Amino acid sequence: MGKNDHSFFSVLTTGWFVLKYGWLILMIIIALGGILFVVVKDLDKEYKQYGYTGFWDNIKYDHWTGEIIPKAEIETYSSDEKFITNAKGEKVTVRQIKELIAQFEEIVGEKTFFSEADVAKIETICNLLFKEYLEVDYKIDSIGGKGISYYISLNDAPKGIKYDSISTTTNLKDCSKEIFQKMYRKENGLK
Repeated sequence: MGKNDHSFFSVLTTGWFVLKYGWLILMIIIALGGILFVVVKDLDKEYKQYGYTGFWDNIKYDHWTGEIIPKAEIETYSSDEKFITNAKGEKVTVRQIKELIAQFEEIVGEKTFFSEADVAKIETICNLLFKEYLEVDYKIDSIGGKGISYYISLNDAPKGIKYDSISTTTNLKDCSKEIFQKMYRKENGLK
């Protein structure tokens, strides 16, 4: 009987709450619906200029720049020629960064860390990628100080970057995309 009483009171209490504050719940739902309608309407305008049907369409973004890819260009779109300007005033393209990532992948492969034998090659790639292109200081550290496995540690990466240490090709690619995107958006006055 006690178990049934508890669920009866639970139902009674919940029903009482809805009856007493139903008007408030309804007002909150209407307000949220109105806000959602306004936001979606604004987003629809933005997306329609790129050929999409609206907010609910499958919008495609360029992972290197964060820009919306026009719907008509999805099949042929390439960000390889998008560029940033480094401290020396040189244009650095996505293609150049991808080439360095490919070189890193040839050395590291699918391994989680790289070996002492690979440190000099990785350092050459990182000097160009991080110091010259992305203007980030780095160092190569060994795990546990034993000199068996190594990884890349970023010393002054921009705020909000997911990785501050890199050991795999995926980490390097993701980190490079994030830093490139921040630099690209800043240079081009994008949010």
